Amino acid sequence: MSAQPATFKAGTGGLAHRRWLRPLLVFLAAFAFAWWFLLVRASGSIENTPDFSIFYAAGTPGPVYDARWIGDLVKTPGVRLFAYPPPFLLICRPLALLPFGWAYGLWVAGSATLFVEATGELVDRGAWLVLLNPMVLLSAALGQAALFICG
Repeated sequence: MSAQPATFKAGTGGLAHRRWLRPLLVFLAAFAFAWWFLLVRASGSIENTPDFSIFYAAGTPGPVYDARWIGDLVKTPGVRLFAYPPPFLLICRPLALLPFGWAYGLWVAGSATLFVEATGELVDRGAWLVLLNPMVLLSAALGQAALFICG
């Protein structure tokens, strides 16, 4: 009798037996990145997170599709437009109830966690390394919806 060769079974190594650990670690790492960016790089200013600031302003009750109204709330030069469908407001409204720093941190951390978990289904090991991609970091820094939508 010959011994059967060991076969690789996807999802059996590493963190696979602890499905909660990878999302938790990614969430905490992304939240830390968001706070670092907001406090160190953006000087705590809403103007330095142009995309998220529009989501945050749109969460405030008012005429969200009026570019002038959004621009007055965000207080940045140029036209700011909330160009998302009305169901997206279901995400923006709860975030606007929080202080800006906490809302931004939750947005980046939640979006990054969704994105890593979605890519983790494609790449079993090292899915969290996708966070080091420059486009992912840029999307997180600006507070874009790309990570959330792709997740």
